[in-house]
Amino acid sequence: MAMRRKLWSLNALGVELGMDRRTAARIMDGVRADGKLQGHDAWFLTTALAAVAEDEQPNLPRAAGLSPLAHFADRLPYWQEIYADDREPNAVDLGAMAELLGEERETLLIWLHAGLPYVSAGDWHTGGGFTFRPAWVIDWALALGCLARFCGDREAARKLRLNR
Repeated sequence: MAMRRKLWSLNALGVELGMDRRTAARIMDGVRADGKLQGHDAWFLTTALAAVAEDEQPNLPRAAGLSPLAHFADRLPYWQEIYADDREPNAVDLGAMAELLGEERETLLIWLHAGLPYVSAGDWHTGGGFTFRPAWVIDWALALGCLARFCGDREAARKLRLNR
């Protein structure tokens, strides 16, 4: 008798992968089902494992389809405009920056402690008084996310809140 691929339900994936059913549902949300089991979506184990691996990767704050390296390479012709002294940096405070990125204030405070660039300093414990230039923060987060993905250091990515 030949071996055949098997479909797995959310409950079965949770058990097989050692995770709560709700966690499996969150990971599989948006992943096209490979078939149905008793009227419910089901996936091959290879599909589920690929989704779990993708879920464990650090988030890269980037627009769909934008290559992180292309982001920096595309800046080369405009470097003088980007760094011109006469341009107002359009700085925003920690709360506004967190809102712009869809991140928690605490995440930006962690990033600040890890080297996030800022325009003006403030209280290192609360983040109050710090101002940020959005382009610098996006560049920093993008570069750090790429580095985290390349290195595969999940523990450091977790500490830096890059894998949420």
